[in-house]
Amino acid sequence: MVLRDTWRKAYWGKLTLKPIVDWQQKAKTGAVGELEVGWDIGRHWSIWLMLGTRIWGGKVPSTYDQRVGINGAYQF
Repeated sequence: MVLRDTWRKAYWGKLTLKPIVDWQQKAKTGAVGELEVGWDIGRHWSIWLMLGTRIWGGKVPSTYDQRVGINGAYQF
């Protein structure tokens, strides 16, 4: 599930919920939530900060305790 909003045609925010079901562990569930805020610097360049954390489900593959990322992209 993703919620995204853009303001002033240059800044954006995105909230993502990523639920996981591990069928190898008898359908044990978990989820992580991620918040991204970004800036479209120009026509081709973007940068953003991503913060993520586990919401529930310790020891479920593809979940993590906490995550921080600084990213950039050039779009052709």
